[in-house]
Amino acid sequence: MRRSLVAGLMMVTSAALAGPAAGASDPVPPRTPSPRTAAPDTTTPAAAVLTPTVLPGLGGSSASAAAVNDSGVVAGTALATDGRYYAVQWTGGRITRLPALGGAECQARDIDNSGRIVGGCMTAAGTFKPVMWDGGRLTRIPAPGDFGMAVATSKAGIVGTYNVPGDDPFQTRRAFLWRPGQASARTITAPIGASAEGINDSGRVVGTMRWLWADPSPLGQYRAWTWSAGRQTQLGTLGGGTTPNDINNAGQVVGTSIVTGSRLVPFIWSSGRLRALPTGGRNSLTAQALNDGGVIVGTDGSQERAIRWASPSSPVTYLPQPSGTMLSQGQDVNRAGTVVGMAGSYDGSAFRFVAVVWK
Repeated sequence: MRRSLVAGLMMVTSAALAGPAAGASDPVPPRTPSPRTAAPDTTTPAAAVLTPTVLPGLGGSSASAAAVNDSGVVAGTALATDGRYYAVQWTGGRITRLPALGGAECQARDIDNSGRIVGGCMTAAGTFKPVMWDGGRLTRIPAPGDFGMAVATSKAGIVGTYNVPGDDPFQTRRAFLWRPGQASARTITAPIGASAEGINDSGRVVGTMRWLWADPSPLGQYRAWTWSAGRQTQLGTLGGGTTPNDINNAGQVVGTSIVTGSRLVPFIWSSGRLRALPTGGRNSLTAQALNDGGVIVGTDGSQERAIRWASPSSPVTYLPQPSGTMLSQGQDVNRAGTVVGMAGSYDGSAFRFVAVVWK
């Protein structure tokens, strides 16, 4: 059911992400972490019931968990000792490197309950192509365009974004839907500049569309939408742009809105209504994922900490930091409430990132 990564602290390579496809699925601009120890917040309680566990990497300085399915299998990306990023999965805490296209770099973005993983791999020509791993076997998704990335998978299919040739990466962006076995991916009927960010088991897709072309604010240019059986529904606004990040099987959507003063406000769309999540007075919260029970996870950008809402009406809480780390992000949550993401430390000269499970 998954969606776009919010901060991208350790994305595959700066060169790859400068291409249209990578940026197309990540409209929320990255936040550069500051080399400091995040001060504990005394006004928002910590989610102490969850214990963080650092997952093994591939020997490099970066690893991130992007998604977790209901069996507890985790998908993500890790830097290896050869200096390349690889898509990986963790099963029972053990890491497995997934195949790549011609040995080039890859990233995994989502995993569904069948164990199918989706993401993207770089080709020998230096472009990203959407891919699927099923039972460890790599399949290139037949989507058109020069760049592409698969961002979410469910039993209803796989969605992502590709770019056609052109000078403006936003105008050339398109959303696609593909079901394994089909000869080609289907372009979702949506305005120019649309992207797909998630899909639930009933086949409802959530994504963004370009709204105000003259608005200089990255988030202010976007509106959230859902698409099902050829019908598109706009989710509304809190007064500015809206970028969705996930959809669950109840059809609820979470994401981030930009409002007056460039404040980032997390939102939930449920029963046809868009509303802000409790923020505790914070101005830079993002809602990244939710499970079918309404548990929501994300990141406090001002504190650089992973956060959690026990329900859409519950107060926001911080997830505990793994020992020796100073920042974190919450990326996904499964039916059991297990949260995955990443945490980072700073040694005075460079950051190091690790994949984390909280449960």
